[in-house]
Amino acid sequence: MAEKGVTCVVGPMLMGPSKHELWDVRLETAGVLTKAGVRVCLMADTSSATKWLPIHVGLVVREGMPEEEAFKAVTIYAAELLGIDDKVGSLEVGKDADIAIFNGHPFCNFTKCELTMIDGQVWHCTLNDDKCNCGWDK
Repeated sequence: MAEKGVTCVVGPMLMGPSKHELWDVRLETAGVLTKAGVRVCLMADTSSATKWLPIHVGLVVREGMPEEEAFKAVTIYAAELLGIDDKVGSLEVGKDADIAIFNGHPFCNFTKCELTMIDGQVWHCTLNDDKCNCGWDK
């Protein structure tokens, strides 16, 4: 797969074998594929399950997927696979400015999102100090 430039989409990681494509998925799968040179994207299956994606990512990192590849698996690799990497997936001039700021590691379940920007506009802010000049009405 690596030689042919295949991108694999792995997940959801916390769902039982209710669908054929999940029968053999293991927490180690993303790490094994990545270490073999295969580009991997991680997914949570449905829009309502995306809230669990950071936990899925933390689990696959724990089970062998390199952390840097895990970040790419849910950002730039996913955007490239969908053909929207000219707009999202990385922080670059000219892209949509969709940004989330966390109070800890984004893949830790103790971490909270403190600021969310979509298209450069603040939609969520819980920063309660003088450092925040976003104009968000707290």
